[in-house]
Amino acid sequence: SVPAGTATETQVLLGPDDGAPHFAMRRFIMGAGGGMPRHTNAVEHEQYVLRGRARVGIGEDVHEV
Repeated sequence: SVPAGTATETQVLLGPDDGAPHFAMRRFIMGAGGGMPRHTNAVEHEQYVLRGRARVGIGEDVHEV
């Protein structure tokens, strides 16, 4: 598990406790300048930005969404 990060609230919507051992869906609410520390994950998941902008790192690549 990764700490919530800076100016970030985290909520697990779907994961191993819900019968999805290899998938996680989480909701993040990030304030201005907020973010998560760089990390890797043991489960697959996606990033979907509803409002604002974010930078998502995949390997050495960073994508602005």
